[in-house]
Amino acid sequence: MPPSPPAHQFEYLPLVLRERGPARFPSGGGDENPATVANKAGRSGHAGGLRSHTANVSAAWEVRQATRLQDGLPDICLLYTSPSPRD
Repeated sequence: MPPSPPAHQFEYLPLVLRERGPARFPSGGGDENPATVANKAGRSGHAGGLRSHTANVSAAWEVRQATRLQDGLPDICLLYTSPSPRD
């Protein structure tokens, strides 16, 4: 039985990533999600939607940063990490 999710899900954070359904492994098994089937059938439309969503998220981030600066709040600093070790 999987562990239950934590009581607090950080509802106050405007997170972009959304996940639904069980994990899918390349070896398959079970029925494919209908949304996945539709996305594969209309790859260019799906790609355009992803591009549009990404642009909207980026624009909202820039507006939020500008608003923070106008309100005298500090910049939000994002740290990027690499999954591979440094040489």
